[in-house]
Amino acid sequence: MDGWVLVFLGVIAAATTAMAALQIGAAIHMHRLSRKMDGVMAELNEEVRPLVGRLNDISSDAARATSLVVTQVERADHLFSECAQRFDQTMGLVQDAVIAPAQEGLALVDGLRAGLAAIRQSQPDQPTPEKTPSEEDDPLFIG
Repeated sequence: MDGWVLVFLGVIAAATTAMAALQIGAAIHMHRLSRKMDGVMAELNEEVRPLVGRLNDISSDAARATSLVVTQVERADHLFSECAQRFDQTMGLVQDAVIAPAQEGLALVDGLRAGLAAIRQSQPDQPTPEKTPSEEDDPLFIG
């Protein structure tokens, strides 16, 4: 039995050596892979860093543009409200300067009309000559 024990012991030793060799190979491969990943991460950081800087510049430019737009909109709002106030003032002046005297003038004209109507009513009616029918006054005339 000593022969078989030595054979099995040799097989166990060989299997253990093979497993150790595979583990050492896997560890070496993982080490190389981690070095490659470090290189890729360094490259990525080098390429992304300028992009992040550009994005920061773009966002600061957008913030500045937004603040300028807000300022311009506020100015336009102030301008339109001031124009509306001035228009209201101008219309008030026009109403006071034009419409009120025009109403007074219309009242004067109405007074003159009423006076002329009163004068006409006080005069006796004069007979009006009757018209004689002519061919042009005849509604059935075709000519």
